[in-house]
Amino acid sequence: MPGSDDLDDAARCEVPAGWNRARASRRNLAAAVRRLESDEEPEAAEEVRLQTWPAPFSAPHIVKRWTRAE
Repeated sequence: MPGSDDLDDAARCEVPAGWNRARASRRNLAAAVRRLESDEEPEAAEEVRLQTWPAPFSAPHIVKRWTRAE
């Protein structure tokens, strides 16, 4: 499902009431950075996957695996 910067056009989904876990995964980041710096086709844009599921409360766990090469 394509993303949108327009809140009225943004995709929506149902999330159960109560505590939920969430995971955001991204891919194709290097190509997305190159696209921002050039005229590459939109297919080179990054992809984001959001997942949610019911789960008891727990502290956040943040993992960062990609850093932009300078």
